[in-house]
Amino acid sequence: MIGKKKSVVCHLLTEEMVWLDEAHTAKLRDAEANCSVDKTDHFFKELESMRFGFFSDHVVYVDKLRPINSFSQKKMWQDAPRINLAILHVTNECNLDCSFCKTSFCPVCKRFEDQQPPLTADQWKQILEQLARFGPSSVLITGGEPTCYPFIDELLSYSVSLGMPTSVHTNGLIPLNYSSPKLGVHITVSSPKNLDIILKNYNKIKSRVTLLVDDPLFEFVKAKTKGRWKMMRITYKEPFIKKEGLPKPNMDRFYARKLFDPCLNGKIAISYTGDVYPCLGSSEPLLNLNHKSLPQAVKMLIEEYWKQTVDSRENQLKCKECEFKYSCNACRFLNTDKNCGYNLEASSWI
Repeated sequence: MIGKKKSVVCHLLTEEMVWLDEAHTAKLRDAEANCSVDKTDHFFKELESMRFGFFSDHVVYVDKLRPINSFSQKKMWQDAPRINLAILHVTNECNLDCSFCKTSFCPVCKRFEDQQPPLTADQWKQILEQLARFGPSSVLITGGEPTCYPFIDELLSYSVSLGMPTSVHTNGLIPLNYSSPKLGVHITVSSPKNLDIILKNYNKIKSRVTLLVDDPLFEFVKAKTKGRWKMMRITYKEPFIKKEGLPKPNMDRFYARKLFDPCLNGKIAISYTGDVYPCLGSSEPLLNLNHKSLPQAVKMLIEEYWKQTVDSRENQLKCKECEFKYSCNACRFLNTDKNCGYNLEASSWI
């Protein structure tokens, strides 16, 4: 991966990375262009010992590892788009006023500032029917607080009946009336005092529950629940990109970053008013389902978000010129000028 000054070589099988300065980057580019190399050169000997390449006395043709099979690209048809995750924000009402609600970087629930006419239960059912045609891997029903929505049981039941893997996200303070072995329940634990209420309301569910817990509360909740349910660490803060936090560059991660946006690919979020977003962390809706169709929304998401790689992010020039771009998982909505510890001009990490 060539950056503005330096480069990174990734071994996609061993998940190792080697960071090269300008001089060694030039050497490796010459070698890749079939120029002769000196076997006694310490740099090449070191790469060989790490299994990043080998020496040969004659020209050897090694085809590049290609993310796309060029022989399968000429088709008379297009592959049908598939939704990985549909987030349905069914209500803006909530029984809590959490301090992090308006500032959470990657919210699983959200309260919108504007108060527009909400979608009806019948409109939500039509949306669920249309979503089912895209074969979603997961449907997450959230809010606001979905248990405050008067038709929540009806929508959950309908989504499950359509054969879609369905989950509901709640703060756990109001018990659900609807129950199904096919329904997942995600509960955000926002404070210690709420945990006793959550345990009381959902004590009959032995599985299918995942607690979403911020770091400061994690150990307390873990001790209190005694392994009863699955737990997931979450944070409301904007992430900060550090060298030691970079994911290891395996085959799947590397080519996912080259071919599409791994975070947003296949994701759609629909607000209680019918506005469509790439995710709840974005601020500008693409369109409204009162005026446009779900297939139109999916088409826009494919063109503007799902298939937009790090190389096509016009608003993130730093990412486009960074040699770590295919191993970094920075969200396209993150301000990398402020929240990344890599100095592109100096080629150094904080």
